[in-house]
Amino acid sequence: MISKYPVIMIFWYGLKQSGNIIVWSIISTLWVSCDYRLPSTDKENSRPNIVLILADDLGYGDVGFHGNKIVQTPNLDQLAGKSIEFTHFYTAPVCSPTRAGLLTGNYSQRSGVWATHSGGEIMRSSAITLAEYLKDQEYSTGIFGKWHLGEAYPWVPTQQGFQEGVYGRTSGL
Repeated sequence: MISKYPVIMIFWYGLKQSGNIIVWSIISTLWVSCDYRLPSTDKENSRPNIVLILADDLGYGDVGFHGNKIVQTPNLDQLAGKSIEFTHFYTAPVCSPTRAGLLTGNYSQRSGVWATHSGGEIMRSSAITLAEYLKDQEYSTGIFGKWHLGEAYPWVPTQQGFQEGVYGRTSGL
């Protein structure tokens, strides 16, 4: 059953500076470890839904809810209006290190990811992801879209805490 209290975390890939990944690490650790509850009479509905959206090459100003008057994004604008938005996620200028940093809360090289090719895109199977933390808290986890953190066992999403998904291993769907 879907809660009536959605919490959407949106991170914009367009911010291409490394450094403040520790902020995400602290936020994700606190978020997962605290027993945060929204008002509800039903225990099943007392936890927020978490939807994390990562869009490659989408800049901060590329959507309507950040002031873009040319590109129309009404569905994203509506979603953002009902959500919590984290806008200061700084990471690498390419996709695989971005994903590794976002999912682990660590600098991407700590999880073995430093590039998008030649083995530099493979996240260590020992890296603990946000999906694993959420799964431990009895959340259902899924990934839909681009993975690009390893193409074969043990580096696939189902070995990193995701229970289900439809994903491209090195590209989108």
